[in-house]
Amino acid sequence: MKKIKISDIPWKELTTPYGRGTDIPRLIENRNYKELNNLLEHQETLWQVTPWGVYFLLIQLEEDFAEGKKNFSFDQMEIYDLVLTSFKNVIQKDYDKSEIFPDPLELISEGSLWSAPEDDDELYWEEEFPPGYDDISFLNTYYYSWKFINDKAGLFEKIKDSTNNKELKDFLTGILAELKEFSV
Repeated sequence: MKKIKISDIPWKELTTPYGRGTDIPRLIENRNYKELNNLLEHQETLWQVTPWGVYFLLIQLEEDFAEGKKNFSFDQMEIYDLVLTSFKNVIQKDYDKSEIFPDPLELISEGSLWSAPEDDDELYWEEEFPPGYDDISFLNTYYYSWKFINDKAGLFEKIKDSTNNKELKDFLTGILAELKEFSV
């Protein structure tokens, strides 16, 4: 997958549990992890914004670690645990792997976007499968949220090994165990 910039994602055409994802880039930039956690995961449900929010949070995490930052917060790490728990609880190991998009950018293809004005969102939710929430797109939302995290398992290992914070070390050990538990 080519490197994606945060401005490449049509945030205003993707949903969160509370509306559109327009604020996600600002929240990532401002490191507002608590609010991001509420928008990327809600009651073990992942949303259209989740894989992309996770993707850019991981880039931020990787850059921070490369710059020598080691004071990572639980709020910052919690989203990865929430996504992994949601993935494990919703996706079964026997899902049809042939339904996985070869490119995660298919998650933001024209038919998956909420292009009408936000005032019309209630009409979208009344559809049997709102844009981006058909079974295959939903599966891919979970899969790519998991995959982006799984691809950075080495980063989590490095952070765990470099921290002196026992609670954070234990938390990261749990994330790494969850990744090993459900390898796809």
